[in-house]
Amino acid sequence: MREFVLLISIIAWTILFTSCQNNETQKTDKTSSSDDAMNFARKIYGENAYLLVRGDINADGKPDALAVVINKQIDEMTYWIQRGGVIEKSDEGWKLILRMDDRVSSTKGVFNEIPESRNGYILTFTMEQNPVTLRAATADARGKASSESFVFKWDEMNNVYEVEKK
Repeated sequence: MREFVLLISIIAWTILFTSCQNNETQKTDKTSSSDDAMNFARKIYGENAYLLVRGDINADGKPDALAVVINKQIDEMTYWIQRGGVIEKSDEGWKLILRMDDRVSSTKGVFNEIPESRNGYILTFTMEQNPVTLRAATADARGKASSESFVFKWDEMNNVYEVEKK
């Protein structure tokens, strides 16, 4: 009888250990295989990268994500970011189509009308319309806007982000 109880205990522990180990593996596999956008964002921006928005941000039929390094969340749709951008999945993989670092640029080049910023940007987005509206202003060292706000619009004809003309 004692041997039977010992055998049942060993089997129970083996099953429990194996099932916990399998669940952990499934979680890891699921995350790594389905989160290629996050992996790409971390390649560009490092381990502190976040994806604030996922979906077809610019309404061109391709998966996009708004990837950023956050200094501070100001409200639900406004962030003080150190840097960030919009990434998009194409046939060749993920690529950066709008970049906000010291300078702001798109695949077309640098937006000279937006001042250089060493302290990041105040980024606001609204999701009430498609495409998502992105607005940014340069930030000062305290996380306050230090320039006028610029609206980014998707140019469907040229497949590129542009700064909306006033």
